[in-house]
Amino acid sequence: MRDQEAIIIGGGPAGSSLAIRLAQMGWTVKLIERNIKPIRKVCGEYLCPAGVKELDLLGIGHQARTQFNGVEGLSIKAPNGTWVCGRFDATSKIMSSGLAVPRDRLDALLLHEAEKHGVQVELGRELKTLQPIKEGWRVTFFDGSSATTSLLVGADGRRSKVAQLAGLSDPHKEEKVAIHALIKSSGSSAEGKMILNKDGTYLGVNKINEHELNLSAVLPRQRFFNQAPKDVLIHCMKEHSEFSNLIDAIGKVHSTYPITHRVKSCISSHLALVGDAAGFLDPLTGEGITSALTMSRLLAHSLASHETQNNHHAALMSYARAKRRSLGPKTLLNNGFQWLIRHPKLCNLLGKYLAHSSSRAHAFIGMIGNTQSLTSSLLSLR
Repeated sequence: MRDQEAIIIGGGPAGSSLAIRLAQMGWTVKLIERNIKPIRKVCGEYLCPAGVKELDLLGIGHQARTQFNGVEGLSIKAPNGTWVCGRFDATSKIMSSGLAVPRDRLDALLLHEAEKHGVQVELGRELKTLQPIKEGWRVTFFDGSSATTSLLVGADGRRSKVAQLAGLSDPHKEEKVAIHALIKSSGSSAEGKMILNKDGTYLGVNKINEHELNLSAVLPRQRFFNQAPKDVLIHCMKEHSEFSNLIDAIGKVHSTYPITHRVKSCISSHLALVGDAAGFLDPLTGEGITSALTMSRLLAHSLASHETQNNHHAALMSYARAKRRSLGPKTLLNNGFQWLIRHPKLCNLLGKYLAHSSSRAHAFIGMIGNTQSLTSSLLSLR
């Protein structure tokens, strides 16, 4: 059997974690990242308890807990002001805490771990073209260099160039924009917050550390007409008294559009997509990093299961099936959330029902944090 090799495009959590796993399996792995160093991105920077478990399985959970602050629960504010508050440890003693993870530091941790395992990490190189060849792909970069590989993996985010060049992207009309800002804020909090508005917009709040708050807002594109992103964010913040004293502390504001990415398939011949590149639905529940880590584990496991046959096709088909089984139910749930937040009266009714019982509130938050199975969580909501 010939040596196994892979080129991974994208050095975020999906790409780096996959590189680590493949290197542990004895593969020759080259990881390409277009940025010259890890950077902060438009991201809620929240890792739910199931995501922390993924880091444990990867062997770096202890390092992550040492470097990053814990997130012990989540509070959701309905449009009428009702709060639904729950703790992760109420539904699981094993997955009892999430983490607040600044993306530059998380990405740096994973890239360093990948290098320790022998992965060839190349920063500051950008993909230009793809060409299918017999049993693989020829990859060309903007610096004029090229390489061939028997397995190409796109881990390059919502605007995946790999997905576009391979013909896997599924263009669609997008109506929502995400605004993101880091805010100087004193004090500490061990929980995340999600605030739903009457017009179907919402804000996500995550306390990164004792001095910094991560604030994201998702709203219709039309709200941006003739307004700067910072002005739109300030308007959103003024609608909630808890943010009134933070407006002057807003740092640089970023916006991104579109925030949803769909693909026709997560696989092609000798090619796979992982992380946001494999499809991203704004999840409301802030678990994009967790999904990325999960997909990478599923792909590595599928490749390992078919390694003796040296059969990439069978392995990639197995990965696609495993992805549907593992992430499909939560994707349906997230679609349900997206529908629900567009109907504030229903949001208020659900908020009242959940807030009336602490066990229901904990079960709902546990469902969001993936601390127990979806079926168990739904049964606990009765």
